[in-house]
Amino acid sequence: MLGAVEPWLASPKTAVGSYCNEKKTVENDQLLQCLDELGSDDLKSAIKYALEIGDTELAQSLVPVGKCVLDYATGCSHVEVVNWLLDCGYLRLDAQLAVSAIENVALRGSLELLQQIFQLHSPLPDNHEHWAKAWGYAILAACTRGHVAIVQWLVEHHLRREACENISTYEPHSAPLALAAKEGHVAVMQYLFDQGLTDGSLLAMHNAIDKGQVSSVEWLLGHFSFDEYRKTGEAIDKSAEYGHLAMLEFFHEVDSTMSYEDVETKRRRIDPPISWWVHAKDPIYWAAKSGHIEILEWIQANRSQKCLPDSIDIAAKYGHLEVTKWLHQHRTEGCTNMILVQAAKLGHLDVIQWLHLNFPEKCSSEAMYVAAENGHSATVKWLYLNCPNSHTNQAVDRAIHSGYFQVACWLQARFPDYKIGNLLAYQKPLVDVGDPLDSASFEMLLCLHVRFNDVFTSHFLELLRKNLLFYGGRYRPVLDHISNWVDENYPTSPMNTS
Repeated sequence: MLGAVEPWLASPKTAVGSYCNEKKTVENDQLLQCLDELGSDDLKSAIKYALEIGDTELAQSLVPVGKCVLDYATGCSHVEVVNWLLDCGYLRLDAQLAVSAIENVALRGSLELLQQIFQLHSPLPDNHEHWAKAWGYAILAACTRGHVAIVQWLVEHHLRREACENISTYEPHSAPLALAAKEGHVAVMQYLFDQGLTDGSLLAMHNAIDKGQVSSVEWLLGHFSFDEYRKTGEAIDKSAEYGHLAMLEFFHEVDSTMSYEDVETKRRRIDPPISWWVHAKDPIYWAAKSGHIEILEWIQANRSQKCLPDSIDIAAKYGHLEVTKWLHQHRTEGCTNMILVQAAKLGHLDVIQWLHLNFPEKCSSEAMYVAAENGHSATVKWLYLNCPNSHTNQAVDRAIHSGYFQVACWLQARFPDYKIGNLLAYQKPLVDVGDPLDSASFEMLLCLHVRFNDVFTSHFLELLRKNLLFYGGRYRPVLDHISNWVDENYPTSPMNTS
């Protein structure tokens, strides 16, 4: 067996990939030896991966004696390999293998190969449910990739009805129209519409908005009514959140004309003149949350949009310093008293420093509290040194409760007179052993035992033992280990039970 294996040989896939990359230039003995010594499961993965990347020669060389490459080829998506299976007669011999290739061939866009595979087993047997199911997945795959010719051939086949029924049954959230809209394949959308495959129009709109597919949205508005969806404001808010400027510009144009007739002359229907933008909840907030300053600039220049003070708060919370500055400079709504706390919670020190210069009155003890609770050591230290209003000894307990012992130690040194656990809720344990798979709780107990053993009061031990008794089942052995340690080191307690 190999001794120390190179990092790039850590899995069958990386081993095969490395072999394929290097075999054309030099014979790599270590790679070959690694592949030869794979266990049965890893060998199977290696063969399937070799087929997936199109190296049939390597795949065949790895097949164990008494086995056939056919045993590993089900579901292979590489067109060249599928062609090879076709040429070798495997797809004719094994109908299930042929069925497994349908979806992937449709995804890759090879209509001729798709037709050849089907002809091998045509006419289909009476019991052809597996073909109908694969046909449905193939339609979805072709719609996703925008292969109009393949969609047309699949839909116009006699398996269409059964395939569509299977889609409704097994993939209710993946209507063909919705998948095409998601990727902007308008030609496919038009074909599906002409064929009467119009299910999922609302899902199609959701997908198109999420992905910023203006052409899909434009087409959908010309063929379906979205009056109820328009009233949710989601189209504008999501476009702002995801940074789809072109989509916002499109809806701005639509609202400006108050009719879709001028936006797209080939529309089949004109919707009533109801504004999309008027129903938006707070696009400035959503753009600020995601840090899309270009969206904010466009809205400021083109729309009279109001927002709430929490827009700048959310920008600060997620560390978008430039957005925070921009909102402060260009908007008049201000911020809330929680803005610095929001930034401290996620440890955005650069934002905190800027906020302290511009809103010094917003600093509070809760900022240090949440920073300690989330283990943001640099933030805790900076607040302690620069914001006296942030000082709170309760942060020591929160750091311990959350498993950040180093933060707790640093804080305790600044509040030496504070009795750890004194301000924590009376019935709330300082160390929570609720998740036995998390070793941090036991490690915290050990750290407290070494550094602050005066924490182990009767009340502390009572809550700890209650927790240890409460959780059981398959975690019992782990909890028993902790219980034994507690009893060994702190035997005298009202709740001492064995």
